[in-house]
Amino acid sequence: MQKKIKNRETLLSHGDIDGRKIVLDITEKTLQHLDAYERIKSIAHMEGDVLCIGSRRWDLSKKRNVYLLGAGKACNHMAMAVDEILGDHLTRGIAIVKIKEDTDVFRKTDVYVGGHPLPNEEGLRACKEIIKLVDSANEDDLFIVVISGGSSALMSCPIEGITLQDEIDTTDVMLKSGAGIYEINAIRRHISAMNGGMLAKRIRSRGAELIGFGISDAVGTPATGDIGEPYKNYKGTPMGPDQTTLEEARQVIRDYDVADRLPKSVVDYLMNVGPEGETPKAFPENTYFLINSLPDSCLTAKRISEEMGIPAIILTSYLEGEAKDVGTVFASLAREIQNYGNPIKPPCVLLCSGEATTKILDNSTITGHGGPGQELTLSYSISGKKAPGCVCLSIDSEGTDGTTVVAGGMTDSTSYDTACEKGIDVFENLRGHACFEALDAIGDAVFTGNTGTNLCDFNIMYVPELPAKKLKGSRIKKVHARQIIDCKCRPMVEVDVITEDGSFYTFNVKYADEPLLLNVEMCDFIHDGSAVNRPNNAMEIYLTELGSESPLLVRLIMQSIHKQDKREVKHIGCKRFGIQYLLKGIYTHNGLLYFHTQIKNASNIPFDVDFITFKIVDKKVAKRTAMQEQVIFPLRAYNYATRVAGKRDERTVFTLDKFTIPDGKCLVVELNEKNGGRHQSFVVENEDLVRANVIDELKVQ
Repeated sequence: MQKKIKNRETLLSHGDIDGRKIVLDITEKTLQHLDAYERIKSIAHMEGDVLCIGSRRWDLSKKRNVYLLGAGKACNHMAMAVDEILGDHLTRGIAIVKIKEDTDVFRKTDVYVGGHPLPNEEGLRACKEIIKLVDSANEDDLFIVVISGGSSALMSCPIEGITLQDEIDTTDVMLKSGAGIYEINAIRRHISAMNGGMLAKRIRSRGAELIGFGISDAVGTPATGDIGEPYKNYKGTPMGPDQTTLEEARQVIRDYDVADRLPKSVVDYLMNVGPEGETPKAFPENTYFLINSLPDSCLTAKRISEEMGIPAIILTSYLEGEAKDVGTVFASLAREIQNYGNPIKPPCVLLCSGEATTKILDNSTITGHGGPGQELTLSYSISGKKAPGCVCLSIDSEGTDGTTVVAGGMTDSTSYDTACEKGIDVFENLRGHACFEALDAIGDAVFTGNTGTNLCDFNIMYVPELPAKKLKGSRIKKVHARQIIDCKCRPMVEVDVITEDGSFYTFNVKYADEPLLLNVEMCDFIHDGSAVNRPNNAMEIYLTELGSESPLLVRLIMQSIHKQDKREVKHIGCKRFGIQYLLKGIYTHNGLLYFHTQIKNASNIPFDVDFITFKIVDKKVAKRTAMQEQVIFPLRAYNYATRVAGKRDERTVFTLDKFTIPDGKCLVVELNEKNGGRHQSFVVENEDLVRANVIDELKVQ
C-alpha cells in the first residue's frame, strides 16, 4: 500500500523532530488501517456467480443487471474495490469523486469529478446519467451503492424550480455562516433530487434491490464493530434514510439569520412546501454495511499509540466549534499536562475527531486559502511555543482541507518563531483565512492526496515530558601529578586538574594498605607486587572487541544508563499478548553503541526469554527474492533478563560495536519466548540511530 503522507521528509526536516515522527507514524498507520479499498476487500469477494459479503450471499446469475453507483470524497477507493470484486458481473458503474488520481483504476466504471465544497456542472451531469440508469431498472436489477462524506455536494441535482447556481450559492452561504455540517445538510438535502435519501427512494420505486457500503462522518455515529455484518441502523444519504427534517432546515435559516443571503427560490420553497417536501426516513428492505465511522479514527490511533508504548486518551469524537479556538485549547492542554500531569501524565498522546468549522461573514476578508485543520494548527502555534517538544496535527481525514489541496497542518513549539523569522504575521494570516500560505512557507502543511476514507477531522497531539535541564560536566583539559611526603613522612600523590571551563582542582591521593574503595583506573599500572600491596594480575586488561574502551568503563556506562532509567526514545516498541518490548534509549561513546531496552509483562504468566537478536534486513523484499540479513552480536549485556514475572518488568542495556543502517534497510530487534508464542519485535531506522545520545552528557556513576 502506498504511503499516505506524501511530504513526510519535509515535515521531519525541522522543528521538534522526535515528536513529529511519533505523530506522523501514528497518523500514517491510522490512515492505512482505515483505507476503504482494504476494508471492503476484507469482507467481500466472488465465489463463481455468488457475491459474498460477510455472512451474506447474492446469486448474481439471477440478476438482469448489476450497477455500481457512488459519490463522496472516499468514493475512489470504495468504487475501485467493488469494481474489481465484481469483474465481468458488473454491468456499468458511475462514480462521482472530488479528485481523480492517476492511481485510480476502473474496468467498467465511469468517473466524474464533481465539485466540493461547492457543486459543479460535471456533478450535475453525472447525476442525470444516474437518474436515467435508475429509471430504466426493474425488480431484477441490483444496485451496489458506495457513499462517503462529501456526497451532498458531489452528487448535486437540485429539485425542479431550483437551479444549480442556486444550490451553489446556498452551499457557499451556509459554509461561511458558522453552521455545523448537520445544520448545513438539513437545508441541502431538502432541496435535492438525489440527497436526503432521494436516490434510495428512486431505486425502491423501480423495485430493484440495493446493497450499500457506507462511511459515516456524522458526529455521534457509534464505532463500526464487525463491518462484515449488516448495519441495522444505517442513516446516511443519498442511499439511506435522512435524519434531518424539513422543520430543522427552516430553523437553521432562522437561527443563523441567512434568509436575506440565501437564494429567494430556496427560502420560498423551504418555508412554504408541505409534507410532500419531507425526505424519506426508513428503508428496511435495503442492506447496508458500515465500513468506517467517525470514532474509528481515534480508536485506531489509540491502539497504535499504545502498541508503540505511549499512553493515549480520546478527548472527544464530538468536536465542534471554531477551529482557531480549538487550537488555543490544545495548546493550553499541552501546558497543563507538562506542568501538572492533568488529565494524563506525559509522555502521552491526545486524540479527538469531529467537525471544526470556520466562520466567514464577508468574502472580502479572505486574503488566501485554508481550511479548519490549517487554522487549528496555525492557531496552536501561538501558545504552543510555551509547550516545548509538543506537536499538534490536524487534517481532514479524506485528504483535502477547505479550499486547498493539502490535508491540513502540523505545528510544534518552534513553528511560531520560524514563521516570524520568515516575516510571516501569524495573526494576520489567521484573520485573512490564509493559513495555507503561512504553513506552506514554513514546511508545516500536510499533504496526503486521497486517503481512501473520510471521517471528518482527525486531530492528534503528542506531549512529552518537560525537558530536563542538563548540567554538563566540564571536560578535563590538563592533569599534573607529583609525589610528595605528608607530615608523618608517608608518601602521597598531589593531583592538579584544570578543566575546559577554567576551573582548577587539587586532590591528595593517600596510600592505604587495604583501601575500602579503589576508584582510580590506570591502563598501564607498573608495580612490583608486594611493594604496593596489589596482586601481579591486577593490571587493567583491554580487549580487542571493545577497541580502545576499557571494560570497566563500559560496565560503568551500562550501569549508569540502567540506574538513571531515562526514556529518551518514545516511539519505538511493540505490544502484543500482554507483553510490551520497548527501546528506551540509544547512546554512543568512543565507537560503541548502547541500547537500553525494557520488557513489561502485563499478564499473570511469566515470560521466559529464549533469545534476542539484532539484525539489519531489507525494508521491502520482492517475491521470490532471498532476504538479505546481517546479524549484529552484542558485545556486552547488563542485567540480561532471562525471566520476567507476571505483572513485572525488567530492563537490559546492550553494548554493540558501532554501525549504521544503509538506505532501504532497517534494524529489527526480536525478542523470542522460550516454549511460547508471545514473540515481540521492533524496528529501528537509521534516522533514530544517528540521533543517539552522546555519553559525554551522561553522568557515569
